[in-house]
Amino acid sequence: DKYGALIDWAIRNKIKNVIFHKFDRESRNLTDVENNEKFIRAGLLAIHYASDNKVFNENTPDSDFCMRDIQAAINKHYVRDLSTKVLTAMNRKAERGWFPSNRVPLGYMTYRPTDEYGRQKRCEAIVVRDSNEKKVKQVQREYELYARDLSLIQVRATIIPEGYIPSDKIDRFWRSSIEYRLRDPFYRGYFRWG
Repeated sequence: DKYGALIDWAIRNKIKNVIFHKFDRESRNLTDVENNEKFIRAGLLAIHYASDNKVFNENTPDSDFCMRDIQAAINKHYVRDLSTKVLTAMNRKAERGWFPSNRVPLGYMTYRPTDEYGRQKRCEAIVVRDSNEKKVKQVQREYELYARDLSLIQVRATIIPEGYIPSDKIDRFWRSSIEYRLRDPFYRGYFRWG
């Protein structure tokens, strides 16, 4: 959605030249390739591929567009294949009891051990208590207040003045975030996956 919005913004603001580092940055799916071709042929866009020193504009021959279509299909397959491999690896990790995602709940962090040379060891990341004690205390405080039968609105209203939420993040600190944490089985030693 953000990609399409940016292309639309460029066209609305008459920014004709759009630069991509490589071809695969522009064409992750066939829909975007088709839409961009319409814009190019209408003279609304000129797409530049910096690393390939290639430009597509309204004067680009049909044979180049044909090669672009082939490359788009290859890129789409690459993304699909990579997605399948990542999901398979994450499922295997979950089946062995390890938290499969890199995005851990508030109050926790991912720790990656290093070898004797200081390089991170592959496939050995573990989830540990966050080193930022304020985040840990925030989650504990939310549970404590909710256990006292405070509503989610009251929990939010209490947490903010206690200084757990940075001032620039208060407007994104929603009741639904608190509720999600309170219902998350991760805080009880379990996780949902698949």
